[in-house]
Amino acid sequence: MAKAPSQSYLQDKIRQATRLLYPRARAFKLPIGGDFDRLHKALSISEAKMYREAMLILDSAIADSSNFTADDATHWERVLAIYSGGSSVPLADRILAINRKIAHPSTAKPRQNYRYVEAQLRAAGFDVYLYENKFSDGLGGFTTKTPDEILGTLSSTGVHEDATEHEDGLEFGGLAIAKVANWIDEVEDDTFDIGSDYRSTFYIAGSTVNSLATVSAARKNEFRQLVLQLKPSQTVAFLFINFT
Repeated sequence: MAKAPSQSYLQDKIRQATRLLYPRARAFKLPIGGDFDRLHKALSISEAKMYREAMLILDSAIADSSNFTADDATHWERVLAIYSGGSSVPLADRILAINRKIAHPSTAKPRQNYRYVEAQLRAAGFDVYLYENKFSDGLGGFTTKTPDEILGTLSSTGVHEDATEHEDGLEFGGLAIAKVANWIDEVEDDTFDIGSDYRSTFYIAGSTVNSLATVSAARKNEFRQLVLQLKPSQTVAFLFINFT
């Protein structure tokens, strides 16, 4: 959306448009500088101001123009209850999150399918992918895998080093594998007990299930909040993510 025209430009255009509304008869002549012209010149001041204010309302109400400011983003984040990193997050990313939240849930029916959750995360500006905890068992059926079984394949890249903690610790080569179960604060979810059945878990990772995604540390809580809002409540997400 272009910037709103200047006040004087709008006043001139409004006066020109007003002249076209009068009948073409001698009784409605509008000579420049005449009484009618001076009247409409005075009225055009308030009319132009009203137009400019309307344009500013649109700029702040719809995050689709270069006139949408950081202050507008802060307002919408408060209204939409988006956990934002504020000025430490690029405005472009904040706009993506705002537009996604305004459009949610749209008309999509399978809103708890992992493909939909993935699409929503990516629409909010997070370069991540979701993977169901459902792997071939080699016998025609399916089985689940623990983070240890998946990230063990990263040892050749140096990410999974000798000193590792698994399950509750969930640390691979210094990278803490967090869970998203019930809380925005990851510390609260650290002690969540999944048990021995991993059927209600899924993975959020990079372009492959055993690769790491990267998310801005300033958007960490926003990311966790969005996962909590999108995922089925009984499921737990494992984050194969570097928050940098």
